[in-house]
Amino acid sequence: MVYSMRFRIEHYGLWNHVIFSKIEKFIVQFDKAPHIILTNAATARQIDIAMSTEIVAEGLVNEFREIAQFACKLTVLDFCLDQDLDTNEFILVYDDDAELVDAPDELEVEKPIPDQEKRLTGT
Repeated sequence: MVYSMRFRIEHYGLWNHVIFSKIEKFIVQFDKAPHIILTNAATARQIDIAMSTEIVAEGLVNEFREIAQFACKLTVLDFCLDQDLDTNEFILVYDDDAELVDAPDELEVEKPIPDQEKRLTGT
């Protein structure tokens, strides 16, 4: 079974809060957590810029990053492109039969350098 809901992001400075609130709405509507987020390339790029700006400002990395997944306490969303969507639109999807192509077996997590680790842990 496939369930989907279409939404818009108006303020990319709040992109993660918008996506989280729409995940909650999806779960209330379908009693299932979505695991796919569809955007067009322009929307994905705006999210990449907003996310990179946040993590660079926090000192977690010093370079631009592209988002592949959005993880929260409710679910993990895999980003997929759909060029038929308008800019600023996204669709959350739950699909029983979905299989991602070229999905990594393991997520690569970049370990913080010692100074960052101290700042993150407060030691």
